[in-house]
Amino acid sequence: MVCVNRRPDGSPKGSCAERGSEQVYKALRAGLKERGLARVRARVVSCSCLDACTTGPSILVEPQHIMYGRVTIEDIQDILDAIENGTVVERLSINPEF
Repeated sequence: MVCVNRRPDGSPKGSCAERGSEQVYKALRAGLKERGLARVRARVVSCSCLDACTTGPSILVEPQHIMYGRVTIEDIQDILDAIENGTVVERLSINPEF
């Protein structure tokens, strides 16, 4: 799940969308498709908020319940590798309080 929530400009929390999450979402979808993983091993969906606003853009990988924060386009290949290999990108891993 990729948070694509957009808050009004000037919101103190900011939002994942204003930090580039829509581009991250598109790149992740394209990467899964290129690797032949789409709908077979993983599916990318957008969501409105993952309650990790200060570390956005945020991605939640289920069922492992791995949360990634401050994700950029440059991180997509590492995330795809982790999905494919069943590992975690430790430098992006955050521990949200749900």
